[in-house]
Amino acid sequence: MTKKRSKAGIWITILAVGVIGGGGGWYLWQARSEAVARVGSQAAVARQIMTLVMDFRVEDDEIQIRRLRAMREIAARQHRQPDELRKELAAGLRAAEKLTSYVSEESSRRLWSDAGDLALSVDELGEAEKCYLQAGREEEKSIAAERWAADFEKLALVYHLQKRFADEGKIRDSISSNAKTKNGVDRTIRFAFGAVSMGQSMSGKVAVINELAWAEPRSGADSLEVLQLVDVLGQMELNLGQFDEAEKSFRRALALAERRFGPEDWWGVIILRHLEMAFYGRKNWAEAVAYAERALAMSEKVRGTEDYFTAMILRDLAQIHNAAAEFPEAEAASRRALDIDEKVLPNNHGYTGGDMYQLARAVASQSRLAEAERYYRGGAEILEKAYGPDSPIFVSCFEGLASTMSDTHPFEEFEPLLRRLITLDEKVFGANSARTGQARLSLGTILDKQGRHAEAVELLQRGKEAFKANASLPVERNSGYERPAVTDLILQSNDAREAKDFAKAENLLRKALDIEEKASSPNETTLATLESNLGVALQEDGQYTEAERRNRRALELRLKLFGPNNHLVANTAMNLALLYKLQGRPADGLPLARQAIEIYETTLGHDHVSLIVALNNTAAMLQDLHRSDEAEQMQRRSVSIAEKNYGPETEDTAIRLNYLAVILEQGQRFSDAEPILRRLLKLAIKDSHQAAAHPEMLRNVSGRYARCLQALGQNSAAIGARIEHLRRGEEVPDLGGGSSPVQKPAESIPERSKSPTGPGLLPSKTS
Repeated sequence: MTKKRSKAGIWITILAVGVIGGGGGWYLWQARSEAVARVGSQAAVARQIMTLVMDFRVEDDEIQIRRLRAMREIAARQHRQPDELRKELAAGLRAAEKLTSYVSEESSRRLWSDAGDLALSVDELGEAEKCYLQAGREEEKSIAAERWAADFEKLALVYHLQKRFADEGKIRDSISSNAKTKNGVDRTIRFAFGAVSMGQSMSGKVAVINELAWAEPRSGADSLEVLQLVDVLGQMELNLGQFDEAEKSFRRALALAERRFGPEDWWGVIILRHLEMAFYGRKNWAEAVAYAERALAMSEKVRGTEDYFTAMILRDLAQIHNAAAEFPEAEAASRRALDIDEKVLPNNHGYTGGDMYQLARAVASQSRLAEAERYYRGGAEILEKAYGPDSPIFVSCFEGLASTMSDTHPFEEFEPLLRRLITLDEKVFGANSARTGQARLSLGTILDKQGRHAEAVELLQRGKEAFKANASLPVERNSGYERPAVTDLILQSNDAREAKDFAKAENLLRKALDIEEKASSPNETTLATLESNLGVALQEDGQYTEAERRNRRALELRLKLFGPNNHLVANTAMNLALLYKLQGRPADGLPLARQAIEIYETTLGHDHVSLIVALNNTAAMLQDLHRSDEAEQMQRRSVSIAEKNYGPETEDTAIRLNYLAVILEQGQRFSDAEPILRRLLKLAIKDSHQAAAHPEMLRNVSGRYARCLQALGQNSAAIGARIEHLRRGEEVPDLGGGSSPVQKPAESIPERSKSPTGPGLLPSKTS
């Protein structure tokens, strides 16, 4: 049995591996695709293709921009509008009709074929049919049957788009049976990948199956042609999300490759990587890792340890480990891939940017946020230069940068990033995608805390509507949210909690948990968030026993996923601490609360917004334990951080000020409480002039301030005059007390997820 191989055949497959990408499907475009090549220069088209179709997997890639649904989209992306192309088409048709009689058959064919490609790019299917028919006729006069078949393959695609399936079948039969047709396998493979690029994967699959039925008896079951076709068939099935069928095809291809070329061959590397992709698509992380590691070991032997393809498989491994929440393993694979990139690739190559993105994800998930920001920033800069701002991989990396900065920087520094992220998501993934909804929710939540309510309300409403619109989909790969229905239920439960309808919130979260647990591959990160949110809802409803069980389960999951030094672990620990406080066990809660504060400071910084609530809750526990001096110290720090993050006159700062005043009032320290209550009264008076005023706030603070002044020896007339001056916006003299700053006593605020949305608002993402 010969081991001689077709260079053309293996390079078609290498091309497939080199530009495949996806997160549930892998999409391939041949850079020499005739129909696209006519729309612009070869180099420009190749760059555009690499912008849109990349070799790493991006789970949230809008199915590779809706599978590059039409030539028109690519033309527009190259700044060539359909009107311009139609003018070129008209000129091309005139040239073809005028010159056909005066030039060679080959030149005439090129004129008609070029015109057909232009017609196809602007959806002029009738003109495209006429042009490809004429090009085929011209080519039939020559001996170059392969070009004749190429034009007729495009004609078959036109018939398919017109739903003229009988005519399509006749053309395909003609191509297969024509005596001049040589290298039919290569042409079928080119057609199949061209069909994928046009969103016609099933058509590509049918073409491969038909060619396979013809090739097996002609070339033999173990022939190279059959091996190529079986492997490409598997790739078509991946594109269609038919992962079980793809696995069978790839296993057959692997057996063929091993019989023909031995157990350690370049073909084996390619097919093992394809098998890894099939298991990745099914979210079977263990099997995906196993096949990726086999492919890696074989690539190191066949290609070497410092080869770009070896780095590509390491990139796969990093992606899989990140998806499986195996972050140290993902970090190790990414670092090794980056090391190879630096040795074998030009500076600022797109692959390097992709490896930096995977490394940033792994590092961020281990709460090393400053380091993660550095890699996100570097990766985003490279990816934008290499692939453009409209590429899904750049947008994903940019989102990671914005999210990380929201955890570590003041709002004014990352607000522009969030606004740009919304614009990018709308353009790349769609205005109503779940991903765009997430970006709107993130910005809206923070604007609301900043007191910019009008803009916040619109963003929050549109964000919720996006998730609701996607809730019926079982899987939405383009957004990174595998089960939008779960996200929608969480958002509804948050609304129910805000309305104090805890029973409804509980039922919604139980339903979401049921959906996630019954999924074929439950996401443990989402499960942890659901358990945590359900624990909070039960806690708010006074069901402390089950609330404790749910919080402990959430803590177990998060410790398993992220390790002890992670801000999500701190969120859950703080929820448990608060639960113990509500049960009258502040001494049991205090160690957990202190541990949570330490984790926040270590992972997020000493002035992070998460510390505002954590310090407030810890102060409440200390106050319950009659340790008022420590409670005051904690609460003053909570106020200070709220002022830095949200401003001195926002609702969140007022909440922290209020509890500081409570601590001082309970300690009979009215001289120190007076400036705090006076500041609160000014805020309450200002609030009373707003459209959505809270009159109870003004009554509450006015009464407390009057009692404080009375305790300081002020008579009724002096108290009334002082309060009236404040109502008119006039300053009043100090009474000689201290000064301080926060809000509600025992109304501790449970987990509201990771910034910018805040702990518990949305499930954690797994992009």
